Amino acid sequence: MSVLVLGAVLPLLVSLVGGQQRIQTVEVADSRYFISNASPYSPQLNWFLAYEYCHTIGMELLSFERLEETQQIDEFLKANGHAKSAYWTSGNQLGSAMWIWMSTGQPFNSTFNFWAAGGPPLVKSQQSCMSTEGSIWSAENCMDNKHFICEQTRCFYYNYVTTNRATTQG
Repeated sequence: MSVLVLGAVLPLLVSLVGGQQRIQTVEVADSRYFISNASPYSPQLNWFLAYEYCHTIGMELLSFERLEETQQIDEFLKANGHAKSAYWTSGNQLGSAMWIWMSTGQPFNSTFNFWAAGGPPLVKSQQSCMSTEGSIWSAENCMDNKHFICEQTRCFYYNYVTTNRATTQG
């Protein structure tokens, strides 16, 4: 598995470093995010490769730990024409029967949810990873290829390009 991950992520990193490309992040409510379909260098990946990709750029897959963050990300995606894509988040039930945020190890906040059916799937199945599309959460097969959102959770210096515009359009 690690050879597969390295084989898939390494060419992406080489192309970024070799071409002196920068990781373009956006600021939403005082946090930094990388939205994969906003970059021509990021393909759709399965959940595991998306998780590794975020780590290689010093970030984590997105975790919705606060209602405000969930709403702000949704508004940003809508305003920038990205709301019709499905994105991997760090939400999963890979190691247990309950849904957790992989980035933090914490269970989902029980005060809010945006599951399509009003609550998370109760039966553990092949659909053990969470994606979000237009503020709707859904359980998906972790091996499906999707766009993804990374968030900066630690204070690292990387060669990021800052985008302060309300939209990424012209």
